[in-house]
Amino acid sequence: MAAATPTAFNASPALFDDRCFPLSRASDCLCPVPEVARTNQLPLCVPSPHCGRALSPLPSKLNVKGKSYVQMIDHLPQQGERQPLTVASSSAAYVVAFDFNETRVRCWYRHDPFESYAASMHLIMRLVLSLERVGSKLPLVLLASGAHDDAYEEKLTKRNVLIKRGGHRIKTPGWANAFHVGSFSKLAVLSLTEYERIIVLDQDLVILRNLDNLAHHPAPAFAYRFKCSPTMEINSGIMVLDTNKTMHRDISKLVLHNSVKLIRNDLSDQLVWRTYFPKVHGLPTGYNLFRSEVLSGPSEWSRVHVLHDIWKYQNPQSGKNSPWRRQAGDTVTDVINSLDKAAKMELAGLPRFKLQGAAHRRMPF
Repeated sequence: MAAATPTAFNASPALFDDRCFPLSRASDCLCPVPEVARTNQLPLCVPSPHCGRALSPLPSKLNVKGKSYVQMIDHLPQQGERQPLTVASSSAAYVVAFDFNETRVRCWYRHDPFESYAASMHLIMRLVLSLERVGSKLPLVLLASGAHDDAYEEKLTKRNVLIKRGGHRIKTPGWANAFHVGSFSKLAVLSLTEYERIIVLDQDLVILRNLDNLAHHPAPAFAYRFKCSPTMEINSGIMVLDTNKTMHRDISKLVLHNSVKLIRNDLSDQLVWRTYFPKVHGLPTGYNLFRSEVLSGPSEWSRVHVLHDIWKYQNPQSGKNSPWRRQAGDTVTDVINSLDKAAKMELAGLPRFKLQGAAHRRMPF
């Protein structure tokens, strides 16, 4: 059977109701129609080859609105013995950019900035374990800058994470939102020219399905999403990029000369990417799905590749009778909880705080 032509929702406000995150499927690509892209100052969208592909048989009644589906039997892997990430040479790699500066932590960490570092290391370890769990064969590079803790980094290197220090940093622009200052460390990933292709991952991702096929996916690629309908964005939580020195130089100039048209609700690294690229390939929503987004139920959540999960050491939404467990189902929820626990065990005994006996504020969301 011939493969179906990639399809996508033409994300126009008229298609949706008044919910902030309209009901969608994991295989949907929210490619905005050109007029919506222009209104939102977004790159034009070319649907990914993965758009509309069903990861397990879908009822025929879902084959509507001209969308075609290619059946791909790819069930969520069961929890089992994890295999270490590869350290072999490769033309492609996963990259996590992490910059730690005590003066730039988010407000709830200002009393004890080291708590921010420890929380990030927990998330990065959880990401590593999730990549191992799905059998990833690509190397993972941590592009680290700023202060660091040797004991934490040793835990990552034991799991075959390649730690590269610094990179060619691009100065954080003066217009950056203080909440998103750390995101600009991702601009330095383009300096990793020893790899032809990089798959850039935020530290707060959980990988539920193998992503290695993105090493051969058209680039640049991002997932379009609703910041809150009808406002759209391209989210840099996962990016498929080809590295080259010219792009790194051009983006450096773009930031240095403030040659971006500011968007009030997106003063992060995303504004640079959406300004630089006139056109990108739109990944399915299931490649960068936030908990706040709305799928039809557990069956649809089991088709998600990547959960963008901001919660740190504990997960109050994942209790036995929680609304989110009812939405996402036991399988996905239990996988996330088990990875959280495994990350804690890997980092057991390492300090989470520098200031002892202090009252620490919880995350305000």
